[in-house]
Amino acid sequence: MTSSLTKLSNDQVHAYAVYCAAAEAIRKTMLPVEVRSEPRRYRLKVGGRLVQVFGKRSDEWQLSDALKPLAPDTDAVVFVDLEGEHPEFYPVPADWFRHDVERRYTEYLARVGTRPKNPDSRHYAVPPSHVVRWWDKWDVFSG
Repeated sequence: MTSSLTKLSNDQVHAYAVYCAAAEAIRKTMLPVEVRSEPRRYRLKVGGRLVQVFGKRSDEWQLSDALKPLAPDTDAVVFVDLEGEHPEFYPVPADWFRHDVERRYTEYLARVGTRPKNPDSRHYAVPPSHVVRWWDKWDVFSG
């Protein structure tokens, strides 16, 4: 799958990821799914819940702001891993994810003091190990 995505821009990769997540959400939850068109954000509405989607084609998912990793009204997030032959999905409750990012980012800053290359940056990378427990956990939408 990755080789066919190498020529896509980051924006195209995220758009592809949101449609993959929409199809998988329908298949796994049997809930109505709507793709939301929003500037600089990729979201779905799954059974009435707002879901932010992040796609990656290598290593880690990238977030631009660790202090605001998700839109405030987001109920869940789906991480889409496009590295392998088939996409893999990690549906995560938004509150769990917000707390996890806050904890890890605070620990990181406590270790390094300020960011070494760009002190003003709040960029944050999410490795698969941070969300692996949520692999294929579509029941996030049933509670």
